[in-house]
Amino acid sequence: KPSSLSSPTMNFLATSEAKKPLPKSVIFATSGIGGCLGWAVVHPFNTIAVRSNLASASGQTFSLSKMLKTDGFMSLYDGLSAGVARQG
Repeated sequence: KPSSLSSPTMNFLATSEAKKPLPKSVIFATSGIGGCLGWAVVHPFNTIAVRSNLASASGQTFSLSKMLKTDGFMSLYDGLSAGVARQG
């Protein structure tokens, strides 16, 4: 009785050649780039959380819209270089 996989799939799996492993330099580079891009996505949310906590600790209210008006959109990325440097 045939398996649940279709015949062409089974043929491909049975006849596919083993691929060469990636060089360590490629693995290292793609890991570093992935870490930097990941940090660039997470960092703005981390910045908002930290500023909100600091405002709360000092008895103030935090407003994202006020922060963006006074400091600009790029203030969400303040300190990003430190996070990216840790990835390298």
